[in-house]
Amino acid sequence: WTHGDYEVSQLTALTLTSDAEQNQDIFALTAAYALGPGITVDGVVEWVDSETDAGALSNDYQGISFGLGTLISF
Repeated sequence: WTHGDYEVSQLTALTLTSDAEQNQDIFALTAAYALGPGITVDGVVEWVDSETDAGALSNDYQGISFGLGTLISF
């Protein structure tokens, strides 16, 4: 799990403001499995929750991602 609190700049009607705030949480679950000598399969599932408070330009989103990889060593 990671968490971040950020102050971000917003471009509104050609005026740059820095009063926007973003909070972001990322939850990840990883696993690895040895298929045999020198061969490993790795996987990850992540869920992201992001909230941006910028007045009328507020933007909230959630997302999920998957990853799969292999390690082969000789």
